[in-house]
Amino acid sequence: MSLQKWTEMIEKRGDRKYNAYYYSFEPTGDEDIDLLLASFALAGKLAHHTENWSDDRDWSEHYGAAPATQIQALANQLAAKRYNEPCWDCGRTDLPLHVDYRCPECHEPGDDDDG
Repeated sequence: MSLQKWTEMIEKRGDRKYNAYYYSFEPTGDEDIDLLLASFALAGKLAHHTENWSDDRDWSEHYGAAPATQIQALANQLAAKRYNEPCWDCGRTDLPLHVDYRCPECHEPGDDDDG
């Protein structure tokens, strides 16, 4: 199963997409975080025990990959959206997003341009 199909399965759950079998989540309002929460809920609905989330062979016939593999792929995709933000000082886009949008090469920790 492709990651697209995994996210389609989540969306098909509608109002129940944050409900697993033994637990549920509340949406945060952050689309990416909510998608991850819904992904964990779907995994919990498909297999109640996390020990069953990781063997791709057990899941490949119907789902293409195990829930842990799907969740990791989704997390990687969502994290990639938070990369390549340009540094405010030098414009580099090949470093991870930092809290203040500055790469460590042009901004030392503790530096403050506010005065």
